[in-house]
Amino acid sequence: MSTTPGTINKSFVSTLQLPSVSGGSVDLREIFDKVLDVARDEEYLMDILELSGNVVPSASPYYSHAVNTDLFKVEEVSAVATVTATAPAVLDITLVSAPGTETVLEGDLLMLKNEKQVYVRTKTIGANVVIRVQAVDATANATALGVTVGDKFTCFSDVSAEGSNSPDGLRNKPTFRFNQVTKMKKTFKLTDVELANATEIKGADGRTYFYPTADYENYLRFRAGIAGALMFSELSNPSWQQASPAQVDKQGLPWQTTRGLHHSIKELGLLQPGATVNLAYYKTLSNTLRARRMPSRYTVYTGQEGMNQHHDFAGLIAPNSWNANARIITNGKEIETGCDKLNIYGFEYQIVQLKALNHTEQYATGANGPNFSRNMYYVPDGMIKCYASGEMVPRIRARTFGEGANAMTNGITETMHGRLAPTVNSEEDTLKVVRSASIGLEVFGPEDFILTTLA
Repeated sequence: MSTTPGTINKSFVSTLQLPSVSGGSVDLREIFDKVLDVARDEEYLMDILELSGNVVPSASPYYSHAVNTDLFKVEEVSAVATVTATAPAVLDITLVSAPGTETVLEGDLLMLKNEKQVYVRTKTIGANVVIRVQAVDATANATALGVTVGDKFTCFSDVSAEGSNSPDGLRNKPTFRFNQVTKMKKTFKLTDVELANATEIKGADGRTYFYPTADYENYLRFRAGIAGALMFSELSNPSWQQASPAQVDKQGLPWQTTRGLHHSIKELGLLQPGATVNLAYYKTLSNTLRARRMPSRYTVYTGQEGMNQHHDFAGLIAPNSWNANARIITNGKEIETGCDKLNIYGFEYQIVQLKALNHTEQYATGANGPNFSRNMYYVPDGMIKCYASGEMVPRIRARTFGEGANAMTNGITETMHGRLAPTVNSEEDTLKVVRSASIGLEVFGPEDFILTTLA
């Protein structure tokens, strides 16, 4: 149902004003007493999180988690100088890595691009990091090592000399991921006359009054706003903890927003722009995922275009499968050509349609407005293991904060005000319903999430 901002009157949920017929009036009326749902505004990310039980209270409006960093890193040669050209050759190699970011230690064994190996004898840190290395192969001279500027090498092991001192250690600093809750509020108000007026249209609870229908729609809009924030919101300043916040409302009060799923992946995850769903796409994606040591099972949230391309892709590969009729029901009445699950190149993908991505009044407005209808969001399935402890946590969840004892399990608080409220708290002849929620999204390990934009 569409809404018009402003005062609610009888025309909001009434069909009394029927068009005249041949200049006269309609004496007999047949009115269906329900409002038909053609908007279908109830299918959002928030519903998925609620159904999976991933709405969790937070002790603070700000929350973060740490992710570990790779234990090893590819290093690159910035400069090379020969110290001993004869076998076993000794070289001084200057690293591209700035001091403090290198992972090479004295005693490490390095693998060169030609598979030759060298031992790190010393490491000197000044304006640059310089390592002195010696060939492991006693017959390899400087030419055989073949080190040039731009070469890359890796550390794969280490070796210590007999009777040597203990080598220096290396500390890997974790990376912190931060997010925060946003506060949302919606108000719905009726006067005593509006509340009492009956109409021909029944509301959500079967009563023929303004309140049930209009309030239910207000509630749906509020939930849709929460879902929109969890999906698409961009992270603002942490205004609630700033002494002089720059982001304030007309009263000078601070507001802040959470980082939704879209921006979490766009800023921290893997991006695959301009793609077409086919064998080449999934082969390239599998190579990328394996190289980054990413999970093997994903749920793919997509709009209609993503469903279309997966269905077309499945239809093309079916005739080449071991059974050309494997995807066709052979009773002569029904044909199944859909694709809701894909197991290919060692990875498994569950395809789920997120219909909100095709909402033409919100997220699929065409070329001159926001358009997410061609996006596919790859969310790792199941849980992620915590480093060292082994504890498992969900990949994605909503976090709620505060709102008091009246808050529902989804973090929404609903209060009623006025003389017409169940508990009278004002002499004004109105009923005002206020819904509020302080809620944000938490994405664990966004580095493993993927955003594909279809061509």
